[in-house]
Amino acid sequence: MPGRKAKYREFLHTLKDVTGTNVGQLAKLIGKKPSNVSDYLSGAKSVKKLAMRSAIRHLSEWSVIEDVTMLPIDQRNSVCQHPGIYFIYDSAGNCVYIGKASNLRTEVGARLTTKKLRHGIWRDPKIKLTRYPILDVAAFVTTFRVDSPRLRHNMEALFLVTVINQTQNANKGKFK
Repeated sequence: MPGRKAKYREFLHTLKDVTGTNVGQLAKLIGKKPSNVSDYLSGAKSVKKLAMRSAIRHLSEWSVIEDVTMLPIDQRNSVCQHPGIYFIYDSAGNCVYIGKASNLRTEVGARLTTKKLRHGIWRDPKIKLTRYPILDVAAFVTTFRVDSPRLRHNMEALFLVTVINQTQNANKGKFK
């Protein structure tokens, strides 16, 4: 079709304007080389359908960056202050709590000091129904930086559904 390439080029121009980026920033955003994006925008190079699919896929991806893995709980102040999801483990490596946070360091600290396990420790030989503070049980924390609020919520929900028998979360994995 004769007009398709012009529409793709116009789409890239619109994307550049809407995102308020320069050519280099747009290239990074859509996962392309800056020289190719410059050529696409100027018309020196035609934009193919495969390139457009790849650009849209890169544009819609959300990043998940590992912060710390199995960090001893007494070193929790080295957790980043970015938004993300976190896992709290007991000394046997069982996940006892999964949460999402807009500030990982603050949220992990708050959960450890205020949250109690709702059903007590299930391995207690006396099978007490006592509610134990997570800090009494926690040994390790793992955190991942996730900037997108929707992705944070959905990742937390996914993990709660997959390890629901071990965690003590009230939220049982509701997707948005």
